[in-house]
Amino acid sequence: MMGAVPTVTWEPDPNGPRDHQNIIARINSGEWDFYFTDFFRQAKAWNGSMILRPLHEMNIPTYPWGMTVPDEYKTAFRRIAKIRNDVGANNVLLAWSPDASSPYNIADYWPGANDSRGRSVIEVIGLDGYIRRESGWKSPGALFESALDQVRRLAAGAGRDIPIGVFEFGYEDGVRANKSFFGRAWDTVTDFFSTHQPSVDQDKAEWIKEAYEYFADNDVRFSFYFNQNKHERMGEQEPRPYFYALNSDATQLAFRDATAGRKFVK
Repeated sequence: MMGAVPTVTWEPDPNGPRDHQNIIARINSGEWDFYFTDFFRQAKAWNGSMILRPLHEMNIPTYPWGMTVPDEYKTAFRRIAKIRNDVGANNVLLAWSPDASSPYNIADYWPGANDSRGRSVIEVIGLDGYIRRESGWKSPGALFESALDQVRRLAAGAGRDIPIGVFEFGYEDGVRANKSFFGRAWDTVTDFFSTHQPSVDQDKAEWIKEAYEYFADNDVRFSFYFNQNKHERMGEQEPRPYFYALNSDATQLAFRDATAGRKFVK
């Protein structure tokens, strides 16, 4: 039987988007324990399975909790897990979700799969990874391989199976694939005469197909395409819009064909 498990991403940002206050210190002080406790009690009473993803992308500076002192971040994550365990909300699976674009520091933020009493801290691991204009084009393997290797090594010490997948991936409109001079010249010619899809849409469509092939070949056990546009700040740069949505015929067909007949949660 196939079903659906709701996934909730917790973004503790009470004073508005990207207000870089010390979120982690406030969690560790116990300021929000009442909120976490109430949430887990209600989730336990509901009794349906769900995935909770708190403090994601902690290894990049996008969010107020990003790139904080690793030990402080780990303490905050473990505090949330302790409250979940004390309440007994075992139907809530906690997910740890670093960003794949910065694999060199992923292990620094690993809170451990289990606590000092042997209770579970993490039940699911999922990466986030995007192709953006700032970073340029990369193959799916170049984007995810190093990060996947790292989280698999971390999960191997858990003593139990921890599913590993991709919670968010997306491809920004306008990013051109790496092609030879002649390949790009051919795109220019075909774009000039095309009445259908420009080659830039084809670049995105081909990457999406390659991503799903990479996931299937590398035991990525779940994946979610980020099918929306958003306005955000990356690091210290000025906010700007990012267009990830599958708005063209080419990208929608690529997504349909890539996912047809496949199970991406296993």
